[in-house]
Amino acid sequence: MDVRKTGRFIANLRHEKGLTQKELADELSVSDKAVSRWETGKGYPDIPSLVAISEFFSVSINEIIYAEKITTPEVEKNVQIEIAKAYVGETIKKKRISKLAVAGFIVAGVCSILIIIYIALIAFNIKGQISNYYADYGKCYIADDYDSLTFEGKRYVSVDIGMTSVMTGNEKICSAYNKGTGPVSSLFYADKVYPVIGCENYDIIYLSTDYDENKSDVFIAEDKVEHYLDVLETCEFTDYVAEMITQDGKSFTVELNPDLSEYIDNLTVDDVTDSVDSFTMRSRGDETVEVFKKQKDNPFHKNIGMLFRKGGEYYWSFTYSTGKDFYKYYYYDYGPVYVIDDKFDLILDELFSRQLNKTLE
Repeated sequence: MDVRKTGRFIANLRHEKGLTQKELADELSVSDKAVSRWETGKGYPDIPSLVAISEFFSVSINEIIYAEKITTPEVEKNVQIEIAKAYVGETIKKKRISKLAVAGFIVAGVCSILIIIYIALIAFNIKGQISNYYADYGKCYIADDYDSLTFEGKRYVSVDIGMTSVMTGNEKICSAYNKGTGPVSSLFYADKVYPVIGCENYDIIYLSTDYDENKSDVFIAEDKVEHYLDVLETCEFTDYVAEMITQDGKSFTVELNPDLSEYIDNLTVDDVTDSVDSFTMRSRGDETVEVFKKQKDNPFHKNIGMLFRKGGEYYWSFTYSTGKDFYKYYYYDYGPVYVIDDKFDLILDELFSRQLNKTLE
């Protein structure tokens, strides 16, 4: 089949009838653009259009395809074969389009269901947060400068406790708001209040917040500030404890082996190694364990240093403060790296195993 010859043949038939492309298109129930494409050889009539052209001009489909009069049985046979091929091809094409349409509807349906589920989950979460807001509302108000807050009717002040810190419980007490905070804005700006381990009656609480300009995130009841500052001043940090972090972000402490604690206290410059850099080990996650010093029944503790493991060997590095940073927080760094004697390998293997497992045991 020659598309251009067929196009010229259709154009000649139209001219013989004295019709414009628009008039022929109206007769065949197609667009004038379709007729133009046929006649210029840029397109080819589909089977329904071939039948319509044949009937309108009183010519056979064979003649339209070959753009000439059919005179031999062989040509007639070839035409029939071409028509059959065209019909089969078009049928397959329609089936493919039908299958694609079905697949498209299925994909669209699945996506719609997932979107509805996602929206429902968001709505449920927002509803839960708003419920939490009303449950917590009134328990804790934060002053605009974040240097004081009122918790259950009691006034607390932000206290700078220097290079010491506190360890908080894993479950928050409540959310905290400025007085101008409403249910909607609380979805984005709510701070959280946590209890401090070793401090009964919530004399000291910890405010988890992104606000950076307050003195400290540690808040002490106003009538207890003097007492706890005296405790802090006289505190003897003697007990070594290691902090473990669980898989869901919770923490717990374990006492460090007394012999290992004494060994760390007596490390000398002879134990320093240049083969390992503590800087590269700080973010190694389960390969490091933070160590603190505290006193029994005392809420305060000091970050002493870090145990870490590399290449099957154990190392220690002391923590020191470089002063306060831009946000008024104390910035900590690590000093020289010490090699720990092999005799503590079993003790450290067990300790690091708990950190690796990250379970509350």
